[in-house]
Amino acid sequence: MRVFALIAFVVGLIVAGQTFAQPATFAEVAGPWEGTNMSGTKITLHIEPSGKFTLNSVRGTEKGTAVLKDGTMNFSYFGGQTTMSLNLKEGRLVGTQSVGGRQPQNVFFNRSS
Repeated sequence: MRVFALIAFVVGLIVAGQTFAQPATFAEVAGPWEGTNMSGTKITLHIEPSGKFTLNSVRGTEKGTAVLKDGTMNFSYFGGQTTMSLNLKEGRLVGTQSVGGRQPQNVFFNRSS
């Protein structure tokens, strides 16, 4: 019975590890991405291997440098009024976006060409 429990635990860890692939570098996610937040706003994001980014939305275009910490990419733009935290999950960038300190909304991006 203990062996079965140990095997189930290890399999659970492997499956959980595949759910969120934590990028070790920005180079792993560099390139263009297209996304939408929960209110349906279209967002395009281009990430450089250095972490520099360009973000386009209905509010305009912003440039900055993201921070990668513990596998989570953190972005701050529009004068710090908007923040976004993203993780790589099954080939997509998923996370939350907070505007003006309001309740964070889910946001997701797919690779674009």
